Amino acid sequence: MPDPRAPLLVDVQSVTVRFRRGGGLRALLKPNEGTFRAVAEADLTISRREVVGLVGESGSGKTTLGRTILRLYEPADGTVVFDGQDITHLREHQLRRIWRRMALVFQDPLSSLNQRHTIRTALATPLRLTGGRGTELDVRAVSALQRVGLPLDALDRYPHELSGGQLQRAALARALMLSPALVIADEAVSKLDVSVRSQILNLFKDLQDQLHISFLFITHDLHVAAYVCDRIAVMFFGRIVETAPAKELFRAPRHPYTRALLATIDDQAGEDETARRGFVDPGAAGCIYQSQCPRRVARCAEAHPPTAIVGQDHMLACYNPG
Repeated sequence: MPDPRAPLLVDVQSVTVRFRRGGGLRALLKPNEGTFRAVAEADLTISRREVVGLVGESGSGKTTLGRTILRLYEPADGTVVFDGQDITHLREHQLRRIWRRMALVFQDPLSSLNQRHTIRTALATPLRLTGGRGTELDVRAVSALQRVGLPLDALDRYPHELSGGQLQRAALARALMLSPALVIADEAVSKLDVSVRSQILNLFKDLQDQLHISFLFITHDLHVAAYVCDRIAVMFFGRIVETAPAKELFRAPRHPYTRALLATIDDQAGEDETARRGFVDPGAAGCIYQSQCPRRVARCAEAHPPTAIVGQDHMLACYNPG
């Protein structure tokens, strides 16, 4: 567990991310039309040495928020602070120094590694791009490979010569090459066999303990989140509806959507708490979950509920929680 007194590494405040639908002449004449909101007023913090989970169904905005923290996307509103520095609107040449301290592990390691390059070249590329030279490249590559449990002969093999688990270890080794303070793992084990998945999850935990890295673990798998995360944020259609320590979230979920999610893996929620599938209009007034919520009240149609503190490190956006 992280030290509760540890300073924040990431502080996301009221971040909204919008994307344009298509383009053409209409987009030029009416630049404010034809956009959709992928993330809405999201608040998220990650302390040093902490593993935070970001969970929700596909399309909920998890990956978009993760990439906004990396500043691969620029938010329309809100702020992203990394290690005390506001990086919300930094330009690419200013972000290069920041990116040295961040890393991203993708869902599909095979597509994230260049098939024409050996693992040695893949590992050396981040260092080479930041000015690394000569023997330093090989020394760091060997060290990274050893940390993730791959044999040294993997350095001269190509991605297609490795198994799925070995590929994800190689991708993680590449992420470690610049000694990042933050690693964002985006569905990093979802394509692995169950037996291999447990090995990779244990590797993530070992690396976090040894290197004191902070992780943002993006996943739709609640079992994975429960196993590796200190704290979990739940997203629904672009909004974070509940954030709590992992054990508390599973023991006493407060938001109806969180209970509906947990009901898919457990019998702790009754039938009336199960998600009611229906149309969701992200641009409509009121709570984003109101059309599916068994606990909606009149206020739910007026405005999305503000986020409130309901317990120690427990945040909730709901007018009528359980």
